[in-house]
Amino acid sequence: NITYLSHSYGSDPLVDAPSTMNNLAAAIQSCTDADELVVYIMDHGGDDIIYLDKSSTPMEFVTASRLAQELNALYATKPGMQQAVILEACHSGSFLDDLKPADGFDRIVIASSQSDQVAYVASQMSFSLLFWAHIFAGNDIANAMVTSHNNIKLTYKKQDPIGDADHDGDFDTNDVALMTGRY
Repeated sequence: NITYLSHSYGSDPLVDAPSTMNNLAAAIQSCTDADELVVYIMDHGGDDIIYLDKSSTPMEFVTASRLAQELNALYATKPGMQQAVILEACHSGSFLDDLKPADGFDRIVIASSQSDQVAYVASQMSFSLLFWAHIFAGNDIANAMVTSHNNIKLTYKKQDPIGDADHDGDFDTNDVALMTGRY
């Protein structure tokens, strides 16, 4: 099942609901029967925050700690679930510490930029555009991450995407090994 949240709710028939924190929490908690969960968030970001809708009043956003709270609550009802979180926002790497799961839980966290970096998004090039193109072409998370990471680093010299599957805060061969075979 896919739940698509967006500020364009009402004008886009593909959107299920507005992009609010309450709707994000409800979408995550509705996955108790799933074996896998993928959360993809793309918008403007800052240190430990990603905006869900900057045009709303009040502004809608998700913090790293609130996202971790929702994901961890889902583990309480579905301990064997594999989770993957993909974040495309400036400073999205700041979410890594909060999104470390408790020992024994399986969560991959991918951020389009380090905690102190901006994320460049252009109509023809962004980290997640490349990442999802590789996933939809049938590549596993490891291949999509490595290829997208390398292309972004070549294109935008000041952006260094990070993928963390072993929860040590860096992207290395251990992470690639844990992402291999995951789709």
